[in-house]
Amino acid sequence: MRQFLTIDTGGTKTRIVQFEDVSDSDEAYYAPVLHEAEIPTPHDGDEYIAQVADCIKQNFPDFIKSPEENVVILVTRGIVKNNILVSDTLLGWYDFDIAKELSARLGGMKIFVQNDGRLGAYGAFPPSFRGRGLYLAPGTGMGGGLMINGDPSHDIVSFEAAHMMIERNGELIEWERIASAKAWIELSGGRRGEDVPAGDPLWRQYAENLAAGIVILLPLFNPDTIVFCGKMAEFFDKYADDLRQIVAEEAWPPVAQVEIAVVVDPRHTINRGALMFGLKQMEEDDKN
Repeated sequence: MRQFLTIDTGGTKTRIVQFEDVSDSDEAYYAPVLHEAEIPTPHDGDEYIAQVADCIKQNFPDFIKSPEENVVILVTRGIVKNNILVSDTLLGWYDFDIAKELSARLGGMKIFVQNDGRLGAYGAFPPSFRGRGLYLAPGTGMGGGLMINGDPSHDIVSFEAAHMMIERNGELIEWERIASAKAWIELSGGRRGEDVPAGDPLWRQYAENLAAGIVILLPLFNPDTIVFCGKMAEFFDKYADDLRQIVAEEAWPPVAQVEIAVVVDPRHTINRGALMFGLKQMEEDDKN
């Protein structure tokens, strides 16, 4: 049976996950994790390829025994076109043919490359979801994506809301500079989310920073639901009430009552979306 390996390449760490075998993308949303491994993300492209290949060979030996049959879905930040990473400004990767270089180290295995926001959105909503779902992932940066009736938007392929310009103290700055996990560390004076108790005024301030971007996005995409993933989703309960209140008060009234929630499995959402995408992609390839 064909197996799938999913790679979530973040700005700080890379998580490689293999789920238990499933037969279709609907089952993938509920599939248990079979095995996972994690490495720091090297910012040098050659070193990244070498370390990911070594990690796969060491931790997933059965998977690499069938390179002609098995499939890797590699998820990365930035803009991806035609299976090539065109631009990731954080890591400094441009026109990087990750699929070709990693495949060469894995015996010619088929590798799909996709944007993390796009596949994170895929994994954030159950197959039964209908309507418009906005996915936001405040981590090292600010990922995002849009789901429409169970499928990623075909128009919003690279969701770059992180780079929206927000006014703060008379200065225009990128949204991710005030709303990402990195921004939280600056806001909190270096304290991690788990070290700041619920009710601390810092959470209200962080909710205001998130809301500043959300109230701009709401009239544009008119989502029925917003779900949070990424590092800051782990502390969602500490700022959720403030965020909902601010959005309800400040957003354009017709969209201000949007549902705001957190994903069921923040740790594996992107990997799970990669599995769902890979299964659907191979279903289509097999038909052709």
